[in-house]
Amino acid sequence: KGWLMYQLTERMAAKFGTKEYSQARVNTEVLKLLRSAKSKFSLYGSCEQGSNTYRQVRVIADKLVVQMTIPLIQSLIYYMSIDDKERIKIYAKAALPRIVGCNMALYQYLEEILINGAYESKMFPSILQSLQSSYSCLGITCGDIGSFDRETSSCTDADVYAPLTSYVPTTDVREHAKIDLDILQVFIFTMMGADETAKDLYSIGHNSKKGDAFRSLKDLATNNNREKVPQFHLFSQYFGDENFAHNLVMKALNHEEPFHETPRSQRVIIVHRALQFMIMYMYALREMYDAVSDCEAGDLLRNVDQVKAWDEAAAFLIGSIDSNRGDNGDPNGSGQLLFSLAKERCPEFGTCSDEYAKVNDELLSLLKTGQAQLVGNQCSSLRDLVGDIETLLAVPLIQSMLHHAAQSNYEDAGSTSGSIAEAYMFANAILPLIDHANSDAGEAISYNLVHPFTTSTNPVPDGYESVFGNAKSAFPGMNIDCEDIGTYGGWNFCDKSSSSRGASVRSSCTALSLIGLLTTTYIILLH
Repeated sequence: KGWLMYQLTERMAAKFGTKEYSQARVNTEVLKLLRSAKSKFSLYGSCEQGSNTYRQVRVIADKLVVQMTIPLIQSLIYYMSIDDKERIKIYAKAALPRIVGCNMALYQYLEEILINGAYESKMFPSILQSLQSSYSCLGITCGDIGSFDRETSSCTDADVYAPLTSYVPTTDVREHAKIDLDILQVFIFTMMGADETAKDLYSIGHNSKKGDAFRSLKDLATNNNREKVPQFHLFSQYFGDENFAHNLVMKALNHEEPFHETPRSQRVIIVHRALQFMIMYMYALREMYDAVSDCEAGDLLRNVDQVKAWDEAAAFLIGSIDSNRGDNGDPNGSGQLLFSLAKERCPEFGTCSDEYAKVNDELLSLLKTGQAQLVGNQCSSLRDLVGDIETLLAVPLIQSMLHHAAQSNYEDAGSTSGSIAEAYMFANAILPLIDHANSDAGEAISYNLVHPFTTSTNPVPDGYESVFGNAKSAFPGMNIDCEDIGTYGGWNFCDKSSSSRGASVRSSCTALSLIGLLTTTYIILLH
């Protein structure tokens, strides 16, 4: 007879066959979680400074949200099945917003049909399938929802060994891959001005389960085991800070120097790019070097660990959004990690093979080779292969730095253009490697892309040609193949005469600046 969530859950559980011992499984779990939260608060000193209670209760609250989502999805499915349009709208408005943090394109599709009134009963099978595709991201399973007829029982959960595009892991890394959802959701929160919520998610995690809690981006950004990665020492030395990416993120979120006068639109970019291409880049390498260490240890008990670490590295480079979507990942370009960045850059630099980024083709090939080498205990070959992957991963970062340097070229001092922040961040993501290969080139690029952003002077004071030329001069020391970088406008990075062809690049850059501005505006409106 009740009117709140408990009774709704009981009614839907009766319809979908998800009752146990006369009570809905969801209600049983909700009551259990509430008791757990209560017990955390009841402990002496539980709310004192330094207590871990907040983190523990926040994890419980996240689990409660997952449970509360189940009867809302059940209600939406049930009223779709009987074509009750008013209730369809009510439950769509209640349940669908969580999908925004999973897949914006899917949310917009479902919103148009279920909320804006285009739904017809004949659409039920296809809309049900679309809803089911979001279950994994929402933290629920087909069994959690249940079924009430043959049509609603045709639901399959993601395979334990679901492919990461064409790379098929041999261990379960589905939760690891979901770290890209944390990145997407931090981005959404910062866009909305919810910086405290963004910091909370960054620090505690939300999507990537690890035991009874969550893996967090902060944990990855400050993990001591990164010391296994040779590049980590270059980055730490360059920035004078072992937690360089973490501190960058926190300064941007807290609006602290050097970002105390930086507009939100640019701070959003700083946070987002640091998460994507500084924290996740370094941690993926950490997992690869973990695999190498386990392999070289020659301990049979560590064989499983080495294979799992390699699979985890693949998950941290590709992510859940691009997984299980074919060789080229998510067709909407919503991916959050390096695999998606390579897809974004390849049309601009002519480095696509058909519609695929050549870098990604090579990356997937190397990941599969590494997987085979681990099985065969070919440890010395594996270490060499990791070096090849490191070189390959630098390519989309360099391309991005060059692209945004060109787009920033004609901006004025103090401009709020997104490209200036993009150039600043991609420079930070690759400069330690450039500086190590050629310190003069590193200094020149820093002067043009990093220094102007933090001092509000004219962006790219020496012109993008200087950035292009200096980056090119560092390629040999970075083992970068100029063919992998490609061409940009009139600039061919394998052509010795490229530096004299600025006029053709200049005209291309003007057009690209306009395109970039329109693209940035569109993305902001979309999110």
